Amino acid sequence: MSQKIIIDQNLLKILYIRYKPYLIYGGIIIVCLVIFLKVLIPQVYDFFAARDEVEQLRTRVNTLNQNINLLSSLSDSDLESDLNITALALPPEKDFAGILNAIKQASAKSGAVVGDYSFSIGEISGKTKDVKKHPSIEVNLSLKNNIRTTQNFLNEIYKILPLSEVSAIDVSGNSANITLLFYYKQLPKIQYNKNMNMKALSNQDTALLEDLSSWKISDSQDSSLTE
Repeated sequence: MSQKIIIDQNLLKILYIRYKPYLIYGGIIIVCLVIFLKVLIPQVYDFFAARDEVEQLRTRVNTLNQNINLLSSLSDSDLESDLNITALALPPEKDFAGILNAIKQASAKSGAVVGDYSFSIGEISGKTKDVKKHPSIEVNLSLKNNIRTTQNFLNEIYKILPLSEVSAIDVSGNSANITLLFYYKQLPKIQYNKNMNMKALSNQDTALLEDLSSWKISDSQDSSLTE
């Protein structure tokens, strides 16, 4: 038994001496592979991840700086004025006083005589479950005028806020029955995203605001109509 063990040990020594250079080189290669897989590759991944994070942070900082510069260039009074104009054009709720003022002003400018009128008001609260993009208030009214005066009245309605649309008209002799739709829309909830790049109003948006401002109705809240 002991002789067999001695023979095995001698064989191992012979093999070790014979293949020692290969064992050393193989060990070095194995150590290098372990270092490459366990150390270098994770560091490479960490480097690229850190680089991507730096790029994202740089993009966020640039976006914040652009937003700050844009907001700094805007006037609080101009922003408030633009908001008021758009709210007059497309009220955030059912604006009955604004509708009556618009009809009154259109009647005064066109010389039209407004007879009976009625509202289809829907829900009194001003909230709507309708999925339509732009809910509206329907107004039915009668005019005691000729066709030309009726046309002038409708032209004036078009230029007066809040925004409206003629959905039906029935002209008979010197009278006309008209159905108008006055639009309104609730203001959307503001959800600020710090990564969003703010943009200034385009030339087309600015021109539209200027047109709406020129159409602004009187501040008077007198809603009586010409009989």
